[in-house]
Parts: sequence; structure tokens; C-alpha cells
Amino acid sequence: MTKDHPRGLLQVRFSLVTGLRSACFGCVNGSTALYAEWLGENRRCAVRFIGNVLWLLLGGLEMALAYALLGLLSFVFIITIPFGVAAFRLAGFALWPFGRVLVEKQGAGGGSIIANIVWMLIAGIWLAIGHLIAAVLNAITIIGIPFAVAHVKLAGAALTPFGHEVMPVGQAVGRPVSVGVQPLS
Repeated sequence: MTKDHPRGLLQVRFSLVTGLRSACFGCVNGSTALYAEWLGENRRCAVRFIGNVLWLLLGGLEMALAYALLGLLSFVFIITIPFGVAAFRLAGFALWPFGRVLVEKQGAGGGSIIANIVWMLIAGIWLAIGHLIAAVLNAITIIGIPFAVAHVKLAGAALTPFGHEVMPVGQAVGRPVSVGVQPLS
């Protein structure tokens, strides 16, 4: 243990090296169980971070830009603003999907069903086709197979964005998950 940090030099070094998580569970008073929990969570965060960076290179950035362009076009007319909001919600999910899930929104009713039908006919089918094309291109490479699976999952999300919300994995406990993209770890 060091005097300047009560949790010890080892944890400070790991915190500086990973830098991926602000909440640290460390080796407090020699407790190895807490240290193992802290190290396991940071490894999951690191795998998610690496997965998201690779995702950007393997089609995620292009699909997020497609969603954002659709969102901007939807803001042209006042009546299509809810479609723009949904497009930007999915753009954020398509840009950085690992570690987040798409869950059913509580209290979503018949309006979301009608909006999903309109969305599917106008934009959803084209975005889903874009995800499926990216999935085929990713499936050609060995490293791209997990990302191809993620693109297929996001193709389903592209068809029905209304009545769902995006949240971190940890906050979705006990909620029905529609789409969850997890890296292989």
C-alpha cells in the first residue's frame, strides 16, 4: 500500500493503463474477491472497447452515417420529426453497439406499431438491406464473423425502431431485450 492512495499502487497502475472505467473496485485490505471482480469488469470493458473500434472499421461507421443522413432528411418535414429522432437513436446504437442493448420501451402502444409499419416501408427495409450487405462482406473474413452476426441483429432493429430504447447492458437487467450485441470474450 502507498500513502498517497489507500487502495495501493497496483490498482493505480491498472486504473491508468485501462482508463476505461471510472468506478474502480480494487484490492482493498487484501481482498482478492473484489480485485477479481474489478479486473473482470475492466476486461469486459476493454473487450467492448476493442470490439467497438473494430466495428467502426468493419461497417459500423458507414451504417451510422446512413442513419444520421436519414435522420437529417426526416427533420425537413415537421410530421417526420419522430422518424428523425428514431434514426438518430439507431445511429448512436449502430456507431457504438457493444455494451449496449435495445430494450422494449415500457408503455409503448399502438402508435409505435403504426410508426414501425410506416418506417419499415420508407426507410427500414433499406437500412436492413445495408446491414445485410455489410454482414455478407464481414462474413467473408474470419475476424469479421462476429461483426456479421452483429449486423444481422441490427438489421432486425432497423426494421422496428419505435417502442424501443437504447441503454447500457447494466441498466437493462430485468427488461425484455430486443437486440443485444456482445463481443466474443
